[in-house]
Amino acid sequence: MELQARSLPYGEVKCERGMGVRRRLHAHDLLVLGAVEGKGQALYLLGDDTRAELREGGLLLFAPGTPHRLLAIEGAILRYRVLHLDLDKLFPGIGPELFLRSHLYRHPMLYLRFNELCDALLRTGSTEESKETIKALLLPLARESDKSPRVRDSIEELHAVRRVLEGDLESPFDLQRLAQRFGYNRYTLIRRFKSLYGLTPRQYYLNYRVHRVRELLAEGVGIAEAALECGFYDQSHLYPYFHGVFGVPPARYRNALKTTQ
Repeated sequence: MELQARSLPYGEVKCERGMGVRRRLHAHDLLVLGAVEGKGQALYLLGDDTRAELREGGLLLFAPGTPHRLLAIEGAILRYRVLHLDLDKLFPGIGPELFLRSHLYRHPMLYLRFNELCDALLRTGSTEESKETIKALLLPLARESDKSPRVRDSIEELHAVRRVLEGDLESPFDLQRLAQRFGYNRYTLIRRFKSLYGLTPRQYYLNYRVHRVRELLAEGVGIAEAALECGFYDQSHLYPYFHGVFGVPPARYRNALKTTQ
């Protein structure tokens, strides 16, 4: 597996080349766009049962928080490009109101523009110019959210649960204590939390910790220090979880970022 990566003010761009990779069930807080080159395919599972077969010419969009897993990369060695984008930083003030559904697009011009954008970002081109290109790419795919006030209030209660999980990464996960804090029984909390985020509270907590490690590595923090700060016992404890989400060991990810910053 070869990896190039570059940290951006509003996210990250990566280019991977390999085959036979699998990823565990996970989700990203950021919007994710991905495309492949080559005669094979990457088979994804979105949520519980929606399959997406990503081939050359297709562009796969994962809305923030969409649980997904990479089941297999089949066929020839593929080159895979991916953008992780922070909507709040790209669209200040309106980012949370934009609705982008997870979808597999098969539009040649969209595919071409996406690949040209990733090539530009992996070079040391202007990220501000690329920011406008990204906006032009995304806006036609988005519409404003139409959630009612009552639904937003219900969702905000579960957002509060999420913020508690994100606020203390060093403590052991305790579902019973978390449920009691918000007046749920543990099974109701699991059901309602998963209905919103697609992950159970435990899965979300682990997923968030792994993503926080990635952020720290991008900031130049050492692997051992990042692992401890995010509640992992050591590097060996972190390794299978990090590799399961990002497809490469923490050290290879860190080194790839160093070569492009």
